[in-house]
Amino acid sequence: KSGLNFMTFKFAEDLSPGLYRDGIFNLIGVWATVLFGYVLDTLFLFNVAIGVAGWFYGRSRNVGLVKSWPEFCVCFKRAKKQFYTKILLTERYNYSKQQRQIAWAKCWNLILQFLREEDYLSNDEIERYSYEFEEGTGFLDGNITKQPDLKKC
Repeated sequence: KSGLNFMTFKFAEDLSPGLYRDGIFNLIGVWATVLFGYVLDTLFLFNVAIGVAGWFYGRSRNVGLVKSWPEFCVCFKRAKKQFYTKILLTERYNYSKQQRQIAWAKCWNLILQFLREEDYLSNDEIERYSYEFEEGTGFLDGNITKQPDLKKC
């Protein structure tokens, strides 16, 4: 038995001299595969953890709250009312209906401009969803000439 093992070892050493010296390359090879597996497992678990954390973060920021276009149109009207009460504070200040509409139109167009700069909207969508208005003498003066077309997405 020992002669056969000795001959096999001698034959392998002859093919690649020094490879089996003190078993250092075997040890490196085994630990390299273990380390590689560890890195892959850690990377996989990290990606899963990032995905779960991103999902919870998105849910906390109400991402995915609006799931259909008709639902968006309802939320658009609700957002306009919320803008009047929470941003313009219409209970405290007396804005005319025209001034409230101009303020909402300017705010809405700024939101669309930001979404365009981040490439979430195309130029056609900006054209369709934007308000157009004639500027007046004051910041909230003017006339709205075009309402956003929210009929199609």
